[in-house]
Amino acid sequence: MTEQEKLVRDFIDIVLSRENRAAAEDYFATDAQIVGLEGVAHSSRFEFLRFLSMIQSQFAFVRFEIMQAICDGTWVSLMGQLVVTERGSTRTSDERFQSSVRIEDGRIVEAHFFTDFINFFESMGRLPPRTLDRCLTGERLRFS
Repeated sequence: MTEQEKLVRDFIDIVLSRENRAAAEDYFATDAQIVGLEGVAHSSRFEFLRFLSMIQSQFAFVRFEIMQAICDGTWVSLMGQLVVTERGSTRTSDERFQSSVRIEDGRIVEAHFFTDFINFFESMGRLPPRTLDRCLTGERLRFS
């Protein structure tokens, strides 16, 4: 395992799984670019932490399983499975994720996170079933 891969694995374990948000400063450069979380690029560690707070207020990360890690110079790409549970209930979601992270001087300077958020929120009851199918066929979603 390379130093870069260890850094990313430690970030997942400490900041995400153990919910130690303060430790994010040890992993992210102040002006890190984070892409893929809300469909827009976050241009700082602060914006990433804002997003993380919103997610962690609703869900707890139960498990991250890294199935594949590929390191190439300053880049680390991961593919894996994550399991989350909704706080205050027993609902869980088991989703695949992919991530590519660029590291410079021992800090994350660029990160791309991808998971199927539609399926994730459907499984948690936050979106109606088959939301993507409905959107693709032109059906208007109505929340009541």
